[in-house]
Amino acid sequence: MSDDGFGIRPGVSLGHYRIEALLGAGGMGEVFRARDLRLGRDVALKVLPRAFSQDAERVARFEREARILASLNHPNLLVIYDVGEDGPFRFTVTELLEGKTLRDVLDGGPFGRDRSVNTALQILKGLGAAHARGVVHRDLKPENIFVGPEGHVKILDFGLATQPSPRPGTSSEETAPLGARTTPGGLLGTYQYMAPEQLRGEPVDPRADLFAVGLLLFEMLTGRHAFARPSPAEVVAALLREPATDPRAFDSSIPESLSLAVLQCLEKRPKDRPSRASDLAQRLSGKASPDSRPGLRNILQRRRLLIWIGLLSGVSAVLFWIVLGRGGDGPPAVQPRQVTAGTSVESEPALSPDGRTVAYAAETGGRRDVWISDVGGGPALRLTADGESNRSPAWFPDGSALAFVSWRGGRPGIWKVGRLGGAPVSLLKDAEDPAVSPDGSLLAFTRAGRDGFLRIGVASLDAPGEARLLSDGSGGIWDHRHPSWSPDGRVLCYEDHNDLWLLPLDGGPVRALTRDDPPDTFPRWAPDGDHIYFTSLREGTSAIWRVSTGSGRTERITLGAGSEVASSLSRDGRRLAYSTSINRGGLVLVNLATGDRTSLRPGREAYEPDLSPDGTSLVFTSNRGGRFDLWRVPLDGGRPAGEPERLTETKGSCSHPTFSPDGKWIAYHRLEEGKRDVWLLPSVGGESFRVTGEGSSDFLPEWSPDGRFLAFISDRSGSNEVWAVPVTDGRASESWERLTRLGIGLFGFAWSPDGQSLACVAGTAGSSDVWLCPLGGGEARRLTYEAGARFVAWDAPGRRLLVTGTWGGAKSGIRAVSPETGVLAPVPETRPSEPGGEPQDCGVSADGRLLVFYEAAASGDIWVLEAMDRPF
Repeated sequence: MSDDGFGIRPGVSLGHYRIEALLGAGGMGEVFRARDLRLGRDVALKVLPRAFSQDAERVARFEREARILASLNHPNLLVIYDVGEDGPFRFTVTELLEGKTLRDVLDGGPFGRDRSVNTALQILKGLGAAHARGVVHRDLKPENIFVGPEGHVKILDFGLATQPSPRPGTSSEETAPLGARTTPGGLLGTYQYMAPEQLRGEPVDPRADLFAVGLLLFEMLTGRHAFARPSPAEVVAALLREPATDPRAFDSSIPESLSLAVLQCLEKRPKDRPSRASDLAQRLSGKASPDSRPGLRNILQRRRLLIWIGLLSGVSAVLFWIVLGRGGDGPPAVQPRQVTAGTSVESEPALSPDGRTVAYAAETGGRRDVWISDVGGGPALRLTADGESNRSPAWFPDGSALAFVSWRGGRPGIWKVGRLGGAPVSLLKDAEDPAVSPDGSLLAFTRAGRDGFLRIGVASLDAPGEARLLSDGSGGIWDHRHPSWSPDGRVLCYEDHNDLWLLPLDGGPVRALTRDDPPDTFPRWAPDGDHIYFTSLREGTSAIWRVSTGSGRTERITLGAGSEVASSLSRDGRRLAYSTSINRGGLVLVNLATGDRTSLRPGREAYEPDLSPDGTSLVFTSNRGGRFDLWRVPLDGGRPAGEPERLTETKGSCSHPTFSPDGKWIAYHRLEEGKRDVWLLPSVGGESFRVTGEGSSDFLPEWSPDGRFLAFISDRSGSNEVWAVPVTDGRASESWERLTRLGIGLFGFAWSPDGQSLACVAGTAGSSDVWLCPLGGGEARRLTYEAGARFVAWDAPGRRLLVTGTWGGAKSGIRAVSPETGVLAPVPETRPSEPGGEPQDCGVSADGRLLVFYEAAASGDIWVLEAMDRPF
């Protein structure tokens, strides 16, 4: 077989299985729809990535999971057909399932009693069969339960399951829990669905799975998790100590017998839960004997006792949840502590060198300032009070002062302020992302380069006017952000659009430290220089990770339940600070005729919305599924008429979807392994087709008004310009045409409805404006000044441009711009829905009746992790 260098192509074969389409991807491989050429049936092929094929541990885990599946046979368990190897590829072959995960189904709300019980009974039947063979699943969660079109249930993913006790002659290594060595000392499974004994790192038996069934049943009945709390530490504390709330508190129609069954599953002590899956199934089906049903009084007595235990022990006694199970050379055991608890966004933490104080940016009264707070608690002190927005604090190495970014006159600059406040002093203009070198002599920063994208620079604090840029386009795509100094001051680590890079200051070659699809951001060196801590969407959640600077091995540090970002470490490595981020933003649909507004909050971020020409569909980019893909939601009368549906599920990140004028195609660009290309996807879903791919970087596609051409930004001429290619029936020709010659950084564009011009966002990062570029010849004309533009769209008649920019401030907003005169006007339809909301990317339907935009809004707090046994 062969592949294209990025993944397995449809049409090629692994053994006697012909690949038909990619179904999904995860940490342990890709899953394809395939055709069994010998037996003439459709199957699912799970392929171990080639990068793991030489990893003995990964291969052993892959094979052990296959053996467990092969040992089981039940209608509610996934059926495995075959295991194979073809060249560098190892794969398993299973039955092909049609339907959705329980998580996708639960997004539609509670099930109701009958459907909940029926689903739970099927899960219990499958578990009973597994338990009878000595297998404990250990990772039951809605994502691992598959529901078919007729409601038939299958249990998936036995990757963390325990096998029967070792047989004579079998090593314990062969029968160890799957994944036991994935994260040294780490928790195994998904903590929100772990039984207390599993959280404590104790041995588990089938009753741990029944605890998870109780959580699933509670969620199906009520539409919420039984131990939903604001932060990961509070969730774990509740799982360990707090009694579950009676499900009837959320739905009084739930029968008492069903409520008691759920509460018994959620007992803290395994001995208080049902002993077997079949016992619980009998209770749910009403066939249990009266003697096997615990009375309400007994359950309530145990719940009251748990409440008193929680009150007497205090929250601090249960905050050692990450300590459990840590060991070896992995991350240290830690105790988390919440530092701030405001209602707005508190972010960008920076620990003082001695680790006693944390600086951060917080928004109050509509403006952002830099604050400091003692890690142990107490009142916070605001350090800045002037400028339009102040953020990104960074300590000087002696702890006497901080550098920070201040927006003034619509442009960013780096300033200095004492640790107790006072008058700030300007250090560097037109610069962001400050980082002071370990010896206090140099300032690393970001500033727009010649191509308009942010680049990494260094300036002497004694002569900041002699600043120089060190990185360029060869060191990663798009903006370079957030430089961090190595402890010896010889290397800078920074992020590009997707990965982390190492930049030696002695002029040596820059090299990529991570080259994965999940975005890696906010790098911070550990004090010993052996690791770099960073934020990543790996494993489908935003969490703090670390990567070895030597081996490149990655390890997760936080649980990723609260979108944990932007870590900072003390000089001795004993404390690590980070911020949580709760996304409250979403898409807003506005009926321009009636003024009616409808909010669509699809979960996590949702960017770059586009409306179908007939106004019956909305497509957008979201990381709702754990990484950035394209999603679509049906519309009826300008309102959502169904649940969001994922259109892409492939390697890399997909973004910037746009409908063709006839509504048949969606163009988008995909970032994969550092390369950007334009793709086409049928609007009804299906296989995507690549439009570009000759080695250039091609992105942000837009259709011509007549649908005959697809335009996009490309660097194929040496700088970013707009190019176009003819497209017929979803296939592009090989005839490329250059449409612009701006010669400055180009960040976006929109084709006018009359087809005569392009509205382009160009300039430098933070200082970009809108230009009108005629296609029939003539000079480009500048329409805005100091707009800080980042997105542009035409309204349907073409009478005005809708431009997203900062407009001389620090927050995004949408304004209308006249293409003839450049006169600005407000767009009242895009007013924020809540205080602090920032309207961004927008679009208008072809008939001019619907407007859609993304409104960014978030809240977050600062947390500190205390290393208990060794430094980070």
